[in-house]
Amino acid sequence: MTIKQIAYIFFISCLINNSVLAQAVKAENKYGEQLYFVDGNTLKQKNKYGEELFYWNSEEIKLKNRYGKSLYYLDGNTVKLENKYGDRLYEFDGYYIRYRDKYGPKIWHLDGRVLKRKDKYGEPVYYFEGIPDRWVLVALLDLAGE
Repeated sequence: MTIKQIAYIFFISCLINNSVLAQAVKAENKYGEQLYFVDGNTLKQKNKYGEELFYWNSEEIKLKNRYGKSLYYLDGNTVKLENKYGDRLYEFDGYYIRYRDKYGPKIWHLDGRVLKRKDKYGEPVYYFEGIPDRWVLVALLDLAGE
């Protein structure tokens, strides 16, 4: 491989990574109103110029930006309040999000790009342009008041 080929591959991979880091969150389906925008590690209201709502730093979800108050801590499949010693709040169980632990009641179901209430027959709430990260789902649970 020449240096030119390596530079070309690097450039293409950067474009692919940048396109994955930003995505819109719409109401109900792909034709719904755009409610939120995920821009890298930040969840914003409406679009990329909207107000910052949550920030993700690979362990914690913070309010507004990286200097904001810590709200949630993600520990594998478990979501805890404030820090790693906080109370268990949610559990990711495959396609389901459950309350407290893996035996808790089902709250939401991720069906591909659509997030539904309760199970696969539930009412659609959000549509994602791509498969969302777990921190985005937790932030949306907070915004929905679950």
